[in-house]
Amino acid sequence: LDFEHYEHPSSYEDIFAMFSGGMYPIYKEMYVVGYFGGKMMYLESAGWKGMTCTQDVFKMENWMVC
Repeated sequence: LDFEHYEHPSSYEDIFAMFSGGMYPIYKEMYVVGYFGGKMMYLESAGWKGMTCTQDVFKMENWMVC
């Protein structure tokens, strides 16, 4: 992926603004993340998978938004 147009969010509100706009933020520069039915999911080659909530999810440096 080309991250030229992405940046680290300043808060979780930036991440949820992307979800609300129908866009997908990037997690750890490797996962496209969606928000469906109140659940965060990441995309793999086999389809969407539920995202495990760890301390890393709350670190803004792990996210990229545009």
